[in-house]
Amino acid sequence: MPKKSRKPNTTTLPSKTPERNNPLTPFAKGEFWHHLNPFDTNNPNYRTISLILLATIAILTSLNTLWGEFVYDDNMTILEDARIQDWHQIFHWTPRHIRTITYIIDYHFWGLNPFGFHLTNLILHVLCCLLLFVLINIIAKKPQIALFTSLLFATHPIHSEAVSVISHRKDLLAMSFCCLAFILYLRGITISGQTYRFVPTSIKKALLLCLSSISYFLAMFSKEVAAVSLPIMLCFYHFLFEPSKITNILKKYWLYWIAGFILIIAFFIKLNVLSRAFNPKNILMVTNNATTEYLPVFYTMLKSFCIYLRLLLFPCNLSMNYEVPISTSLLETGVLIGALALIAIIIFWITTYRKLPGVCFAIAWFLVGWLPTSNILPLVQFFVAERFMYIPSVGFCLLLSIGLNQLFKKRKKTAIALLFIIIAIYIPLSIKRNADWNNAYSLRLDWCQKILTKDPNSIDAHFRLGVIYSTKKQHEQAISEFKRVIEISPNHTEAYNCLAIEYQDTMQYSLAMNTYEKLMNIVPYPAKIHNNMGILYEKQGQFVSAMVEY
Repeated sequence: MPKKSRKPNTTTLPSKTPERNNPLTPFAKGEFWHHLNPFDTNNPNYRTISLILLATIAILTSLNTLWGEFVYDDNMTILEDARIQDWHQIFHWTPRHIRTITYIIDYHFWGLNPFGFHLTNLILHVLCCLLLFVLINIIAKKPQIALFTSLLFATHPIHSEAVSVISHRKDLLAMSFCCLAFILYLRGITISGQTYRFVPTSIKKALLLCLSSISYFLAMFSKEVAAVSLPIMLCFYHFLFEPSKITNILKKYWLYWIAGFILIIAFFIKLNVLSRAFNPKNILMVTNNATTEYLPVFYTMLKSFCIYLRLLLFPCNLSMNYEVPISTSLLETGVLIGALALIAIIIFWITTYRKLPGVCFAIAWFLVGWLPTSNILPLVQFFVAERFMYIPSVGFCLLLSIGLNQLFKKRKKTAIALLFIIIAIYIPLSIKRNADWNNAYSLRLDWCQKILTKDPNSIDAHFRLGVIYSTKKQHEQAISEFKRVIEISPNHTEAYNCLAIEYQDTMQYSLAMNTYEKLMNIVPYPAKIHNNMGILYEKQGQFVSAMVEY
């Protein structure tokens, strides 16, 4: 018996999964996460999402800098500099004039309210992070590396000094203009075709290269290090990534390169760099009056290289002032380690630059950024300062990101988890370090305590700590610190004098008098002490004795 044919069921059954195009079902097939995932290069919005994520993290990391005061060199560069209150000073050029112009603008809107000045620093730091993302994305052509690098840069604790201290804005400005000049240059030389958005390509190229030159000029007048760093990094870019095109690039854009080198030469002549660098007076300044010879400066530079590597790898126990003793021998442990590390890096670079151009570019960025502030030419007063790492640290962040990207290719979740772990360590350290820079009291207190951790018998640290406590009217702590100074150095006249004043302020008059009497046995011409003793007698109502002392 033939089977009856069944009519096909035309009734539409409800789908088990929501429709992809239904606006009411945004979670269909992970679509919501797909559109918000900055690590998915197939996401059409990944650049926008990456930039938003980067800006948010950079702001959150440095947000507490906004409530800081004027600290460190801010008094000299802002509070005591009348130029920032006069608009006409914009036209009077100085070596770091772009920074001065930003101060003039800040003063116009905020007066001497530090909040506005800190806000500008924060905006510049965020801008540096965003420009770095764009630049690395163009160079590496791998969005993950660009995002990893910029996130690490945005959160690294070593940048706290450059962002928190208003007078160090020069580093932020130099970094932003260098990145912008690099981006405009790369865009200018890579445009192809006869027209670009209805504009002839030749005009577009000329405009971009002209804007790149202007950015380079602004970077130079933000901080001198940019005068050398940017041209050298452009050379390294072509040497590592486009070696076959170097001749063609020089022929095509010879005018751009000549203009750049003329700017460099004029800038160095203006600053009289070479004659200043090897001047014995300048070497004395660099070595804190220790020597007029160059070799100790070079040895100490090698030792400082190790310190910088440690600060980048393990950014804890940061300090406002690193006391680096002048080295007199190549065989000193720190000097020898620094020399061997530098030689190993150079040998690695020479033997691998063809196979690993990205890694070698990162190393080159670090070394090129570090050398101008390393005192290889004795021009800088400090051998180690955290702010000096603001530009060179890009090389470290890029190197770390290349390693994370290799892991990302094999184990995506592991790489992302590792990145988040590093950032989760960096952010609290940065926020804590920002708080140290918020006011002079917390900054100097932090510095003294860290010095005493390394050297419990540091006379200078104990004395400075006593002065800090005295300023804050914390008399017991101040007395304790001044006593400790006298224990270590029995002839420390300033400690005796400060201790006597503390006793006087706490109405311990007999102890104050005993301290003054001890001090008179040390000081050969104790006129000031007699005056202080007269004040002490007067406070006790002993006017005759006071007159005798006066």
